Amino acid sequence: TFGLGRLVTTWGQGITTKIPLVGHIYSASRQLVESFSLSEAKSTGFKRVVLIEYPKAGAWSIGFLTNFTFLDNGSRLAVVYVPTAPLPNSGWVALVPDDQVLDTDLTVPQAMQVVFSAGVVSPTSIQTRPIES
Repeated sequence: TFGLGRLVTTWGQGITTKIPLVGHIYSASRQLVESFSLSEAKSTGFKRVVLIEYPKAGAWSIGFLTNFTFLDNGSRLAVVYVPTAPLPNSGWVALVPDDQVLDTDLTVPQAMQVVFSAGVVSPTSIQTRPIES
């Protein structure tokens, strides 16, 4: 029965992705959900845990580096997903100049633990460095 369930799920996903507009939303949502699964995180986008200065100078938020992009003037931006506690799937995306992003020594699972616990579970220290590609 497990194989039959997987077959039906795969079939249903295939149909859903072919529906105009719904398919794009479903695919993006599915990638986000898979990013929260530790076994899928490497393939779907959460590459590194970073800090960005938000919501004001001197206040830092945990984010997940998902990509880099460029402005038309050649400036490189880090694409950072900032989860909200305690429901990280309701986060937001920030495009931040890469010189304003700090790379951390936190792993994705450690950062998720901080987010899911609303900060109750936090590391005693976080090592940071300027972000590199």
